[in-house]
Amino acid sequence: MKELSRRLIAIAVLALLVPSGHLFAADGETDPEVTERVAAPAWIHPESAVPGSTPERTDALRQLTPEQEKEFLERRIDEAEQFAAAKGAELQAKPATRWVRSDLFGSEVRSATAGAESSVIVTPGLSLSKPVKQPPFGSLDADFDSLPDSFETAVSDGFTPAYYISGGEKAGTGFARFGNYTPQTVIQNLPAVPPASHYRVTPVGFTNGTNGQQYGFLQIDYLSLWNKDDGLSISNSCRTYATVLGGLIGYGLSGALNGLGGHVIDNERSAVLVAAPTTASFQYSTNINAYQGYDFYIAAHENTFFDHSTYLSPSQPVPVNNHLLLAMSKAKHGTYAFNPDGFPLFPGWIINTTYYTLDFLYYNYYIDYYSYLVYLGMADTLYFSCVVERFQDLGGRYSSPRINVGELGHTLNSSGFIADPRVQSKLTPLLWYVQ
Repeated sequence: MKELSRRLIAIAVLALLVPSGHLFAADGETDPEVTERVAAPAWIHPESAVPGSTPERTDALRQLTPEQEKEFLERRIDEAEQFAAAKGAELQAKPATRWVRSDLFGSEVRSATAGAESSVIVTPGLSLSKPVKQPPFGSLDADFDSLPDSFETAVSDGFTPAYYISGGEKAGTGFARFGNYTPQTVIQNLPAVPPASHYRVTPVGFTNGTNGQQYGFLQIDYLSLWNKDDGLSISNSCRTYATVLGGLIGYGLSGALNGLGGHVIDNERSAVLVAAPTTASFQYSTNINAYQGYDFYIAAHENTFFDHSTYLSPSQPVPVNNHLLLAMSKAKHGTYAFNPDGFPLFPGWIINTTYYTLDFLYYNYYIDYYSYLVYLGMADTLYFSCVVERFQDLGGRYSSPRINVGELGHTLNSSGFIADPRVQSKLTPLLWYVQ
């Protein structure tokens, strides 16, 4: 699971000037037509892991009659538990690896395992119907955070993501408006398209760059608040496979699947760290054109066993009016900077450990070749077919409406629901801090 501790803002980041790639849409540019289906992820190793499986493995798995399958599984569960007791710790110590996916928009992005980071890539894409321009800002600061509310609206618009919402959502599943109170309660259901978002702009602090110039940093949170999560549909066969394979590696995989069920209200988010030179000492600039994005956070199954949340760190600061392109998976609404269709949800170390274990069992004569094929077929099915993200591309859109929730304790736009722990946990502590 990825630890969501706050990240230190390194002064050196202010000097990074290397072009970074293709994951953003710039105002005034059209959306390229996306027709190519994203290929299956390239699993670096072990070689025995095969997305899509093989005919030989599939045939071995299918040839079992119901009675044979029951007998086989009962016998293998016992063997797996015995083996796990002796070898599980050793095998789980195998190093994790990364998925390398083709980006939805024509380039490559890495979805990193815990402790690793991804690179951000930038490309032309959507255009805002109303490009952000420098407006005359008033002095109203109703959330008492030292930033004019009108400025918060403008700077959040300047970095708002473009969302690719999946087709195929169940009838009635979509975004929502909530009551001005806790607990968080839906008072209006909204469709899945166009997306709706709630945002917050929060001061992070000040620091000096290598050139001596002082910079003021802001964290912009973008909340994607759904009325429900419909969960993954996982067959009984897949649950059985999870029980057997979990026994092999000494981990309760079947129980972990319970975390992928449906539930009411689904709070998702992304965030961006932006900064601009100060106009006076310890005074945030209100010139939105001076702001650039330095770090991005994308949440997917945040704080769960299946957490694929990640920070995207561009090698070059991203100017205002460039917008991160985000895809939200069907039903579960995990947020990704690439097309997540078919993306495996089990952690990489679990998948690696399973295949390492099967290789060990076969090459050390614990199991015969036929059993090896059956196990491999189970693993291929569970990890690359059953427990994966689903996504049907409907094209990208900007959110409407976009609602400023203000700060905790001083909310805006009847957003008292953010005091609910389910939402408050998305807003505190801050993801970044200065030193």
